[in-house]
Amino acid sequence: MIAAEAARAGVAVIVGAERPTEAGRELVAIVIGADGALLGVQAKTQIDPTEEPAYVPGAGRSVFRAGGLTFGVAICHEAFRYPEISRQLALAGARVVFVPHYVTTADGSLPERWCDAGNPYNEKALMCRALENTVFVAPANIAGADQGSASCVIEPDGSLLAQVPYGRAGIAVADIDPARADALLARRWAPERNHLRT
Repeated sequence: MIAAEAARAGVAVIVGAERPTEAGRELVAIVIGADGALLGVQAKTQIDPTEEPAYVPGAGRSVFRAGGLTFGVAICHEAFRYPEISRQLALAGARVVFVPHYVTTADGSLPERWCDAGNPYNEKALMCRALENTVFVAPANIAGADQGSASCVIEPDGSLLAQVPYGRAGIAVADIDPARADALLARRWAPERNHLRT
């Protein structure tokens, strides 16, 4: 049903799911093109410690292409805690890193302003992923009374481009210029100059 609706609307979709493997259940993002064709599946490779009893990490990272846009997916915890994943996607040509996630507030409150100091750290981490790599970042969180971070579009300079109001279901829509996501800062990373001296 989702694939058919996407084809009629002319948009690609990223759908969160689980899949059984011989090693155990993986958390995955399924990428479906506007024509309903499966473009690929991204497994979550960095599992949050609280998820380890129920899930196993996948392996491998992919970039996808739809509607002339090259993009990658970093799922929840792996985007917040492992900046090297967004860097790898940017170096592989991703102009946007999509981040489906589930973040709530500890006290059940709803944030009032994006990247406010009192909000959970997650928005700030995603702003850094955009700045660190000079790419767009598009997080999609759950909508609820205790939603802890935004569903939004973040510019390569770290500024907020579009946002769904906290606590509401919706889609953050923005016109972007993919050429602005040039991965300049990602490409300047020089690991050969940053080895530990013994």
